[in-house]
Amino acid sequence: MKITRMNNVNWGPRSLTKATFDIETTEGFILRDFQMKEGQFGIFVEGPQKPCKPYTTKEGKTKEWTDVVSIFAKKGLKEELIQMASEEYDPTGDVRGRNGTTTMQVDSLDELKDLKVPDAF
Repeated sequence: MKITRMNNVNWGPRSLTKATFDIETTEGFILRDFQMKEGQFGIFVEGPQKPCKPYTTKEGKTKEWTDVVSIFAKKGLKEELIQMASEEYDPTGDVRGRNGTTTMQVDSLDELKDLKVPDAF
């Protein structure tokens, strides 16, 4: 198992998500859109999720998202994913906004004068 893509994200000041990433299994399956998050107790990983019809859990919480991939099937797998994501994550890398655009930080406009923009734009 290895991480094949890692994108830093900035989904707003209240978002815990620092990056999204894809995993390729040894069998060749690619699992997309895992999220690396940073909470009050440190880094953790969530599997991909999709919206669902809202429902109430036994604990009384309203859920609007459901897991697409469960990462709890094998003991130690979640910890392995957290370790891999932490090693791959570069907090100084390019950041993607919620709409998929890449942003970069510049200190002056002089840094932009040699910027190459693809013809597709």
